[in-house]
Amino acid sequence: MGLNGLTMMQLMWISAKFHGVTNYSDLGEKVYGQTGRMVVNACIVIKQLGACISYLYFVSSQIDFVMC
Repeated sequence: MGLNGLTMMQLMWISAKFHGVTNYSDLGEKVYGQTGRMVVNACIVIKQLGACISYLYFVSSQIDFVMC
């Protein structure tokens, strides 16, 4: 939680310094170019897929517990 807050504060600082940076993809592009944008987007997709898979596993185990 603290690391997330720190990165959000850094994003706010960069946004004030370089206008137009409003998300992590823009930040990756400012720092590393188009490759940085693609890497950041890939990391976001992997993180979201992991969250969806863990959520579906939790829901299915709860349904199994209730039904059986």
